Amino acid sequence: MTADYPGEPGDGTLGLEKIPYPPLRTRLKTGATAEIAPFRPADVPLGMSLMNRIVREGRTWPFEREFATSDAYRAYFLSHAAFAVRSLGDGAGDDGEFLGCFYIKPNFPGRCGHVCNGGVITEPAVWGGGGGAAPFPRRVGGRVL
Repeated sequence: MTADYPGEPGDGTLGLEKIPYPPLRTRLKTGATAEIAPFRPADVPLGMSLMNRIVREGRTWPFEREFATSDAYRAYFLSHAAFAVRSLGDGAGDDGEFLGCFYIKPNFPGRCGHVCNGGVITEPAVWGGGGGAAPFPRRVGGRVL
């Protein structure tokens, strides 16, 4: 596997019930609207392709090798709650176009399981447009993220 993170391939739904806001429509900095919603099976190859492109660039993620298989990608990126950011077709891309994705998962086990880690990747064509920040409202359900 690319990263030395063992685990079972997931579908991005573990812990999803603890996150009260998806699906969420949001306006990006560009004025375009996007939807943030749980990963769909069709998003897996799109997310893996984007992740591998980011890994090849070697600037923003620590991995040295690409994810070789869908199971390896799913074990890392989809082990817990995972979401896709999709265009709603009014300026950021075609309706339903995959703009990026993110995950939220526990950073530590046991008593520190409430501390989370989030990873965000967006298509280079929409960098600077707010798609990477869109998934993280300052407050979710009265709690600060």
